[in-house]
Amino acid sequence: KDRGFRVFTAPEVATILFSNGISPFEIEADPLSFQVSLMKIQIELENGFERAAKIVDRPSIILCDRGLMDGSAYMRESDWENLLKVMNLTPTECSESRYDAVFHLVTAAMGAEEHYTLEGNSTRIETLEEAVELDRKTQNAWLGHPRHFVFGNKGRESFEHKILEVIERASRLVGLPLAKQNSQKYKILEKPRFETFPVPTVKFRVESVRINQPKANIVHNSHETAKITDQCHMLHKRTQNNFETYSVTSKISFDDQKSVETDRNIGSREFSTLLGLKDSSQPNTVRNC
Repeated sequence: KDRGFRVFTAPEVATILFSNGISPFEIEADPLSFQVSLMKIQIELENGFERAAKIVDRPSIILCDRGLMDGSAYMRESDWENLLKVMNLTPTECSESRYDAVFHLVTAAMGAEEHYTLEGNSTRIETLEEAVELDRKTQNAWLGHPRHFVFGNKGRESFEHKILEVIERASRLVGLPLAKQNSQKYKILEKPRFETFPVPTVKFRVESVRINQPKANIVHNSHETAKITDQCHMLHKRTQNNFETYSVTSKISFDDQKSVETDRNIGSREFSTLLGLKDSSQPNTVRNC
């Protein structure tokens, strides 16, 4: 808010329902009907915030306590598939097509056990072991989202330090100027054997093309006075399970050693429009991940 954004927060629907008369134990007789109701309410709640964000007179951010894919962590796989059929949705439509980024704050039950408590939410009943298992399932639910960030507990001085890292990552996503960060990439010499990985994996294909500077202003107004020294704009098409999603990333460097990075989802129509800005001097790249 201090940087000029209007911030909306969509609360967790399950907590709203459980704290207003619905018992978790009463839904066991018909869990699918409950999940259908929960998902419908969540979709309409998020859509309502999005409509409100579009009419305000400044840049807006919507923070959702939970996302649609979280429901799969609390259901059997077959029940989750039935839920998607009833709702006429695909996993991609519940994930990267709907949410620009996913921030997963690992439960204190993993790495900060002495701070694990249920006092912050009276509707929570999980033991420490159950919290760990649900955390892992929730992380896996978002597996494959291109902007899925996990913030653990080990090696961090305090919860406040963890929150500061979340704020910094969010700031980069929305294009606020920050100090430059160096990154490293490594080349894998041999094709990995995914079946031997100790964690779940997904496969997808990313086609990228460099484009000339779009007309839209992507630099936040808090950094209007600095001079641009370098910039790169990339257009991406991501294919997973025969479903395509599109995004555009921009990296801009300034003469005060700060940089702006934005990464946002776009629709197929905007993708086609931006494709017309292709930099013909640069080759396309294809990555099978």
